Amino acid sequence: MWQGLRFRTKSEVAIARELDAARVLFFPQCACRITGAKGKRETREPDFLIIHRGISAILELDGAPHAGRAADDHRRDRLFKLRGGIWIIERVPSQYALQHPRQVVRGLIKLIETYRHSA
Repeated sequence: MWQGLRFRTKSEVAIARELDAARVLFFPQCACRITGAKGKRETREPDFLIIHRGISAILELDGAPHAGRAADDHRRDRLFKLRGGIWIIERVPSQYALQHPRQVVRGLIKLIETYRHSA
């Protein structure tokens, strides 16, 4: 627990603290319903949904306990892009996020700013 929010890992808390310090709107572990393959509804839960200056992004921390197969991760990312309109999906190793949360958040903000100016 941090600031009344629930997290699964120390890496997520480190990222949440940096997002908070950067005054970025974020939703940790927000479950959603989205239409998947063949019109089937699916429940998904990104690690972070971030909205900054009108642009939505997803930040995923990969690695234990988030270990998955690359093909599944790609399918999930594609689902958010095509069905949810969220085009910025950043994946970083959980251990790196724990050790370098400021760099992760700054990099994501820079990516959002770049996307915003090109849109």
